[in-house]
Parts: sequence; structure tokens; C-alpha cells
Amino acid sequence: CRMCGAEASTRCSRCKDEFYCCKEHIASDWKRHKRLCIPAEGVQARPITMDAILFPVDEDRPRIVKVPCEVMRDEEPDIPAFSTVHRLNMEEWFDLKGDTFVRPMDLGGGAVMRLPGPGYNLDIAYDDNSLVNGSPLNRCIQSLTRRMAPHSWAGNILARRSEKPLTYCMRYYNANMKEDLPRVVEFFMGYGT
Repeated sequence: CRMCGAEASTRCSRCKDEFYCCKEHIASDWKRHKRLCIPAEGVQARPITMDAILFPVDEDRPRIVKVPCEVMRDEEPDIPAFSTVHRLNMEEWFDLKGDTFVRPMDLGGGAVMRLPGPGYNLDIAYDDNSLVNGSPLNRCIQSLTRRMAPHSWAGNILARRSEKPLTYCMRYYNANMKEDLPRVVEFFMGYGT
């Protein structure tokens, strides 16, 4: 059983991957399991969303936004336990058809920033071509840092909680404004120094 370790014969009815000893444990584990639950063949997938903190280019305050997420299987995972990956659709906040190159950046220059719970990191998604394509300075970050950030952040920026067990295996968690915003602002203030 995923919850108690007892011998189990009941599986998750959607993915058929997780085992449980009783229906109560299935219900108790659903909040954790649903973000990794990929339907077995023949079962219709349901879309999910992940909360991220949006630092809007033309507003003064950050806000939580719902980012559409596709949960899928990595067909050739290096480690089978990490076969579930999330693919975020960020086209609402980035012009993916223009001269835009959206890339992630781990906060701390690639160092793992541990959050409560195992495997959590913080990262941001930003347009690395903002100087080339003329994106305006991010007014939200300028406001939060009192215009003292050493780097000129431009365009929209999304902050996310992530898990990176492997280089090419990405899974996301819901961001939390109260817990994550101070860490992200600290990153903006220190980047480039």
C-alpha cells in the first residue's frame, strides 16, 4: 500500500500504477497522486492546471495564475520511477510564435532551493530573447525591488515550484505566494551580483 506499506491488491483505477490496501487510503493519497496519475490506455485523460506566480510586465503586483499542464509518460525514462513528466502550456504569457525563447532558470544559479517537502525547487520561466525582441522592462519586478534589481528583467516572468530528479524529467507543484514570493524577490535582488 502506498500509504501504509501493507500488502495491497487494489490499484488506482485511472493509471493502474499505485497500489492501496483500502479505498480510504486511495482517497487520502489522491491530492498527492493526482498530479502524477497518467491514465492507462483506453481511459480518457483530464486536463490539470498548476499554480504559478506571474510577474506581469505591465502591472505592479504579482498574482497566482493557473497554467494548463499536460501529464504524460516519458517513454524512455532513465529511471522508471521518474517516468511521469509535466508539460506546461505558457502561450498565454509568452509570445511563442515570435522571436521569443522561453527558458527555465533554477533560482540560485542551478543550486537546489529546498522547499517544505521532498524534491521541491523554485524556478522561473522567462524570455531569454527579451533584449533582442524589445520586450519592455518588467514593471512588477521593478516595483517589488524598488528599482534596485541589478539585472533588467523584461517581459512576463512565471515562478514555479518544480521537481527535477533528472535533467530531462520535469514535474511541477503548485506555487504558494506567501512562501515563494520572498525567495523569488531575493533572487531578483541578487541575480548578477
